[in-house]
Order: sequence, then structure tokens, then C-alpha cells
Amino acid sequence: MTRAELAAERLSPAICGRDVLEVACGTAEFSLAAAHEAESVVCIDIDDSRLLPEVYDRKNLRFRRMDASAMHFGSESFDTVVLYNAAFHLEEKLDAVLAECLRVLRPGGLLCAISSWSLDRPVLTDTLLPLLNARGLRCRLSMDEPHLLVQARKSSPKGAEYDRS
Repeated sequence: MTRAELAAERLSPAICGRDVLEVACGTAEFSLAAAHEAESVVCIDIDDSRLLPEVYDRKNLRFRRMDASAMHFGSESFDTVVLYNAAFHLEEKLDAVLAECLRVLRPGGLLCAISSWSLDRPVLTDTLLPLLNARGLRCRLSMDEPHLLVQARKSSPKGAEYDRS
């Protein structure tokens, strides 16, 4: 099993039957793995030069060329937003990317930043967590080799409690 498949398995409760967005997808290996369980997966990146060709074979998976800090989706379009091994690449504009991720996330939706890459880890702990905390989001940090996972749930209108599943 690949690291991306392990990550998708770990995030199964957040992707199963849901509309998922992968931000800064690179090859889209996570999106391909998530598409097995998700209702739909959209993956975005600034270019498609590394994209695996299998992405175009999946009926419930769509790639869009897009800047993560200026997404072309309507507000509250996705149940789950995932950054897989992407934080290091987005570090310079992580605040703007986070704002967009939260804008397109539905109330009660889950933002997941998961990494098996050592360069991502300090960005997740030293930059992303403080940004999430500054926005008043309850965060959860967990380590399960090979992945470091940061999760934050967008408040629902009713102020629903964080689901630890």
C-alpha cells in the first residue's frame, strides 16, 4: 500500500461518501486513492505537469488548474478539504490558501493537512496550527507513522461539537 493510500485510509471517515477537494495535488495520488470512497473528488494545482494520467479515467475525479489562494469554487462547496504533502510548497502563501480552503468548506466540514514528508512537518506545526488557532478553530494534531495529521472542523451554524471519528 502506498503512503497516499494509507493517508486516504486514515482519512476514510472524512472522505467516505463526501465531496472532497485536494489542494496543491501534484501527482494527485491522494485524490486517486480517495476517489475509491468519496462521492466526488476535485483536485487542484497550479499546473498539471506532474499529474498522473489515471486521474482522467475516474468518473468521480476531476482535475482543475487553479491557484489555491484564489479558487474558482463557490463558497461552501466541499465537505472535506485535504492538503496532502503540500504545506511546504504553500508556506509563502499559507494564510491566503487557508482562507480559501475555509471559504469553500461547508459548515461542519473538515480541513485535513496530512503529511508523510519531513519538510511539511514544521510548516504544519509552526505555521498552520497557529493560523488555525488565530481563526478560533479547534485543532487536532496526531502522529501515526508515516503521517502527521492536522485536522480542524469548520463551525456549523449550530456550533456542533468536533467529531473525533
